[in-house]
Amino acid sequence: MNKLKIIIYSITSFIFTVSLVSASLLSSGNFFSINESRIAAGGEFLTSVILKGKGAVSSGGVENSYPVRNTYLKVSSSDYDMIAVEKGFFLMEQNSLNRQKIHKSLTDFSLLKGMKYYSQTQKGSSILIIDSYRISSGNDYTTENKNDKNIPSASLSHFSIKDNRLGILSFKSEFFSSDDNFVSINTLTGRVTKYGMEVFYPGDYRIYKFLIYDKKLKGYFFYTAQFMKVRSSILSRLDLIKPESFANRVRAENIHFLKSIGVDRSSKLAAFH
Repeated sequence: MNKLKIIIYSITSFIFTVSLVSASLLSSGNFFSINESRIAAGGEFLTSVILKGKGAVSSGGVENSYPVRNTYLKVSSSDYDMIAVEKGFFLMEQNSLNRQKIHKSLTDFSLLKGMKYYSQTQKGSSILIIDSYRISSGNDYTTENKNDKNIPSASLSHFSIKDNRLGILSFKSEFFSSDDNFVSINTLTGRVTKYGMEVFYPGDYRIYKFLIYDKKLKGYFFYTAQFMKVRSSILSRLDLIKPESFANRVRAENIHFLKSIGVDRSSKLAAFH
């Protein structure tokens, strides 16, 4: 009987713990230290890239360079060659129109076309995403949101981009909205080859974005984590393989996203010059 009580207590404790984690998951405190929150709220980007065999770089005052694992982000950093984290904050009133802007930016993949990044080679901005478009899949779905009919509570869709360095990349895109917050997860779905050599397998490139609303500050904290596993030495001949270059790619994605919802941070396009 005592053993049964212990088992029941253990199960109850586990469920309670999971519930606590799930309920508090989308809180800026789960992703930002107190100091990082202060820096981000001041308008700075906090950026970090770790590249196996080539070191790490950071800027803006990042205190935790490794992605925060949670219900949505379950992969292990040790399985990837490049791990990037970028954090920040932007002011935006919480209303239906602004929520729709965010949803559109995260799910209308044609908007990715024309994304620019800072090229250290060219010492200026250059086009990163040459083309982007949605592709149909039998696995696509949309789950209705009872609290907001304009934005689904969850959806799955697929898209392809033409990257100026990596060529054609195809992704599945998972979208979630919860109360005032949003989650986007883009995962590479196909194999990628370059010059006849394998570069990526499915799952080798993952992009996570969390948007956490702060009612007191009246704006969103954003947290981006990117993972890349390189299967071929071909990338060693591209400037992308430098941690600074990868940081500039991550920065480009965030600058482009912000601009698409009406927040212009173009002056901070270069994470590293």
